[in-house]
Amino acid sequence: MGRYAEALPHLERLPREGHGLQRPTAEVEEVRSRFAWTLYYSGHYSRARIEFTKGLAARPTWYGLHNGLGWTYLKLGDRAQAQASFQRAVQLKPDFVDARQGLAQVRR
Repeated sequence: MGRYAEALPHLERLPREGHGLQRPTAEVEEVRSRFAWTLYYSGHYSRARIEFTKGLAARPTWYGLHNGLGWTYLKLGDRAQAQASFQRAVQLKPDFVDARQGLAQVRR
């Protein structure tokens, strides 16, 4: 919906207050992914990197998190890490258009 500024305070409370985020489950990691993307779209790239990385620690084969990490590294100016993240996303899901677009951005 694009209402990131409105969602961010609510999502930020989840890790602080617990709410089960210490136990990696699919639902927990989905919330963490939304939190990471909200941070990304709000311009908080360093914090987004941390949340994407935490998500990948729990679910290392989640191609969407690798993709998010790639876009985040690109915004942080780390093209080598961005490329590695996008490549991993494409390895996991060869038809992942967004990750392929990220690779094209890195190679410009």
